[in-house]
This record gives sequence, structure tokens and C-alpha cells, in this order.
Amino acid sequence: MNRRISGVHSFPEDLGFMDSASAHAGRTIMFNELSLLLKVTPHNSSFDDIHRRVYSDNILQKSSVSGRKKSFYHLKLSYGLDIQVSVFRALRFLWDFDAGERQMLGLC
Repeated sequence: MNRRISGVHSFPEDLGFMDSASAHAGRTIMFNELSLLLKVTPHNSSFDDIHRRVYSDNILQKSSVSGRKKSFYHLKLSYGLDIQVSVFRALRFLWDFDAGERQMLGLC
């Protein structure tokens, strides 16, 4: 459902939510990969910076380029990986507050 609230945002897409089956329906939340990515990238990293770090620097510690590509694709689908996307910006902001709650954040 795509609707306007107070003329500000169209939900869910404008905030970064998908209006289709979630990537989580077919995969795990990729918590280890998400943790690695958020650990080694600064809070203000752009989507392009994250992309470069995954592919060129192999921050996800994958054994092949194909593994990097698949992991990046699924992380992007699940989390946006773009600080301009509200959901990822909130995840990025909250990630360091309480390490015990990170798996719950990963479900969002």
C-alpha cells in the first residue's frame, strides 16, 4: 500500500521499505555480514563508498567475487545501504547504542 501521510512521505518506499515480498523471506538477516559492514565503514559512508569497500576491499571476507556480489545484492535489498534512505540511516544511527539489540535492529 502506498499512501501519503501529511503530504510528506509515501509509505513504505520513500522511507526505504519494500512494497513487495521482503528479502528476509528467502534469506537470513545476514547479521554477520551486516555487522562487518557497519564495523568497518564510517557512519557517513555513501552508497558508492560501501559498494567499493565490499567489492574492492572485500570487507565481507568472501572467498570469491561472486560471493561479494551476491552478499552485496542481498544486503542492499534488505537494508538499502544508503545513508540517504531513512531506514538505513536509522539503523546506522542506532547500531552502536546497544550491541545486545543489534539482531533486533537487523530485523527491521
